[in-house]
Amino acid sequence: TCCGKAPQTHYYALEYKLLNEPVSLSPLPVFIEKFAAYPLMDQDNLLYKTSPFEFKLDAYRRWVLPPHAMLTQKADEYFKRRPLFSEVLHKIPSDRACYLLTGRVMHFEEIDFGGQRIAFVSIWFETFNLKNDALILSEIIENKSPIEGDDAEAIVEAMSKATASVFDALAQALSSRFARNLQ
Repeated sequence: TCCGKAPQTHYYALEYKLLNEPVSLSPLPVFIEKFAAYPLMDQDNLLYKTSPFEFKLDAYRRWVLPPHAMLTQKADEYFKRRPLFSEVLHKIPSDRACYLLTGRVMHFEEIDFGGQRIAFVSIWFETFNLKNDALILSEIIENKSPIEGDDAEAIVEAMSKATASVFDALAQALSSRFARNLQ
């Protein structure tokens, strides 16, 4: 018999600083619907690719939440701290107009082939004005951030940077649409 010890499981969360770029404020609040995800993005294992064809799950390095749930939470935090909308709501109001922000997590993984290690985040966002059912935005926003280091924290740092860049790009895209609507 062997008296080996099982490897310890480690849990990680995204952390990043917000850019203080000016945005055009919407007079309406936003309801952020729980993001959807493709099946591989529906589990908490860190995901990585070592070839264009195969995805692998890390059994001992995990996210604190599955990526789609964690990214929904981060979107909520992002728009509370960066006031693009007048308010972030946790249910759709029946007494006033609001925007609906949805997301589908398409990629949230480490890519480790082709001579470079990168963090890849891709989310398909849609934003609707629920007052008139108008589609404001339907766009896939993605970012690739280099992984600088060999440990898990380097991966998480790069995933955090890529995520922050995706949310910054979303905020800028929405801001420009709001500015056009005010003219």
